[in-house]
Amino acid sequence: MWEQQELFDLGLGRGSDAVRFIDNHLVEPNRSISRDDTRQAVDDLKALLGLTELVAVPVLHRCRAWGLVLAHASGWKTVFSGDTMPSEELVVAGRGASLLVHEATMEDGLEDMARAKGHSTFGQAIDVARRMGARHLLLTHFSARYPKLPPLSVRARSPSSLTAEKLAGGAEEPVEPVVAVAFDLATMRLDQFWQVERFRPAMDALLGWEDDAKEDTTEAGSVAGEK
Repeated sequence: MWEQQELFDLGLGRGSDAVRFIDNHLVEPNRSISRDDTRQAVDDLKALLGLTELVAVPVLHRCRAWGLVLAHASGWKTVFSGDTMPSEELVVAGRGASLLVHEATMEDGLEDMARAKGHSTFGQAIDVARRMGARHLLLTHFSARYPKLPPLSVRARSPSSLTAEKLAGGAEEPVEPVVAVAFDLATMRLDQFWQVERFRPAMDALLGWEDDAKEDTTEAGSVAGEK
C-alpha cells in the first residue's frame, strides 16, 4: 500500500484528511468494537454510505483472509467472498443476500486442486449461494487456465435433486440464485443477470483470439499465474 502511495496519491498520510484504515479482525461477526478510533471510522463510513451493517468475515484460504458483508438502509445486502474455500461462516453472515460475489477459481471436477490452493469451484460457489439464500450470484476470480470465459457447467448438483434432498430432510426449499459470470469492464444490473448466458456465445467468440497464444505458451498441466 505504501509503495503504491509513492506512485499514486491514495490519500495516505495527510493529517486529519488521511485515509482511515479499519482492521478486519476488529469488525468480525459478533465482535464488539473495542477501539474508539475503529468505532468512529465504522460509524462515519456507515453514515456516509447509508449502511446498516459492515462485517468482515474470516474465510478459508492459505493465509489470513476475510470476506465482507454490507447491508444498506434501503434493504439490499451484498456479500464479497474474497479468496476462499467454501465457508460456512460466510454462509451464516450473508443470509438473505441480494448479491453474493464469490470466487470460482476452478471448474467442477477440480475440487481437490481448488482445496489445495485455498479456492472454490464453480459448483461450490453456487452451493454457497443456495445455502446463503442469495438471490443473485456473480462468479469471479477465474484461473488463468481458462483463456475465454470459464465454462458455466456449474450445476454440480441439479436444483431438482438438491430440492428433493432438502425437502426429504424437512428443510425449506433452497433459493436458486440467478447466476452471472464476471468479465473485465462488464457493467450489469441485478435484473440483467439472467441475460448474461444469452450473450456467452458472442463473448466467447470475441475472446477466442486468445486461445492460440495460450496454447503455444502453456505446458500441459501447468498454468502461469495460477494461484
